[in-house]
Amino acid sequence: MPLPRLSRVPRFFFAALLALAFLALAVAPCPGAGFALYEGSDDRSISVTDEEQARIDAEPVVLVDCETAVTKGELRRCLSEMAAACGGHLPVGWQDAAIKECVTDFLLGREARRRGFASGEELVLDGWTEPTEDELRARWKLLSKLRDPPVFEEASATVSSVLVICPEDADEEKKAAAQARIRKLRDRVVSGESVTVVAREASDDPSAKFNGGEYTFGPGVMVPEFEKAAFTQPVGEIGEPFHSVFGWFFLVVSSRSEPRLKSFEEARAEVAEELKRTKMNEIRDQLVEPLREKAKIEILSWNPLDSLLDR
Repeated sequence: MPLPRLSRVPRFFFAALLALAFLALAVAPCPGAGFALYEGSDDRSISVTDEEQARIDAEPVVLVDCETAVTKGELRRCLSEMAAACGGHLPVGWQDAAIKECVTDFLLGREARRRGFASGEELVLDGWTEPTEDELRARWKLLSKLRDPPVFEEASATVSSVLVICPEDADEEKKAAAQARIRKLRDRVVSGESVTVVAREASDDPSAKFNGGEYTFGPGVMVPEFEKAAFTQPVGEIGEPFHSVFGWFFLVVSSRSEPRLKSFEEARAEVAEELKRTKMNEIRDQLVEPLREKAKIEILSWNPLDSLLDR
């Protein structure tokens, strides 16, 4: 698979990192909240039984007003969800963000029960009111100005690709052999074979066996040579081979779309959903902040690897 350029990452990834950074900062003591750190035991084990895992998962990580608010199992699940959302990587500090999120859920749940609601989600929904038409139009105008989803759609291309790997430091003989091979594979497509079939059978891209070498992406995702071919090559034509850091490619562009702004009518339902998510998060924060101010929160000393990676 042609790998993404590291210098330009889709904006939602930066937004996720930024949000998690703020969450991590929020773990710092709030005015009026008592944070006490205690020494805990190191329960890391290479292999554990189901019973031992259950015992470890039940151990507290955070106490709120002397009540267990977050267990190791809950924290493990939260971290697993974060890792899954970001390609399996957990940068340093994300455990603090996970603790913050788990404590928020505990505080909301406890307050919801006090007020007679079944869950924290119900409590948050109780503060929600449907937006007016004017509010939706104002949100659409803001998102249009910012060129943000769901109002703005970036350009995209769908291509089928065939790769012959050839490292940049390969000797001249190997470079010539790779170039000759990519031309033979292209000739098969020119002769009438499906590019999907050729990709599945002969491409060095491991993913091609499953997706036939087909990818859909926007600007700034693929390496420059791949992106240039995808966005300049005529749709439907069998492109000439080109070289990148991964080796030799040729593409067939099946479709391409231009960037555009959706009309209010076209984007109305998506704008309403985006506005609801934003407002619900605001309501959630407004509910939790005074609860956090009053609570005595004790984060017990723990090792982020305790029981988190055993399974």
